Amino acid sequence: MKSVMRTHRVQEINEAGPYPWESSESSFAAIRDEERIALILGEGREHRFCLTPVADDGRIFAQIQLVSLISGVLRVDKPLDWDKKITAFQLFFRSGNGLWFGFRVLDFAAHLNTLSFTLPAELCFLQRRQSPRIPLPYGTRAMLRKNGKFISTLFVRDISTAGMLICTGSASFGIDVNAELRDIVIAIPEYGSNPSRTLPPIDNGQVVRSYFEKENNTYCYGVAFHYESPYVREALKRLNPIAG
Repeated sequence: MKSVMRTHRVQEINEAGPYPWESSESSFAAIRDEERIALILGEGREHRFCLTPVADDGRIFAQIQLVSLISGVLRVDKPLDWDKKITAFQLFFRSGNGLWFGFRVLDFAAHLNTLSFTLPAELCFLQRRQSPRIPLPYGTRAMLRKNGKFISTLFVRDISTAGMLICTGSASFGIDVNAELRDIVIAIPEYGSNPSRTLPPIDNGQVVRSYFEKENNTYCYGVAFHYESPYVREALKRLNPIAG
């Protein structure tokens, strides 16, 4: 981890979390599975995520996009304000499930309009909670009951033994803070070589915070879990970073 991330001052962007390039090393967890790293970066290319290049001296360059990922080689736009003297840098991006990822580039080729380099061996993601949140694959859903009504239109961004972050996918649907939730079931879709699966039901949950993301036009909710089952806790503990 130390070879990938540097320590900087934390800046808050909104209730979803801080900018990653100014967070401490202890705030990150690492993914070292090549297949999973390729899937995350492939999603970045497909959905045109914005990448932020950060030089070792702290300079932040204009945002760029991932142009291609072919045979383990990535090609990204070269920032208009790029400094040709740079020999190493970091790239940060926010994925479709709202989590910040980053990796370090030590060996790259500079072309007229692009930079190219091999797939990173380590991809780090920002997690700043006492119970580390694990990113889940795009399309993970939560099914639950609120006031006796069944709801199945919620997407799960990340989860831990203590709670989860869910989004509605629509600005027209909302859940009040302190709302009680029951019979929570998490369905994780197939990704890579991993089959789809459903986690054991969680008895109760409570919405503890909410915020609106203008860029995605959606509401997000932090949910705290309430359960006693050791089976549920072990199932949540068995989730690992490559599930994201």
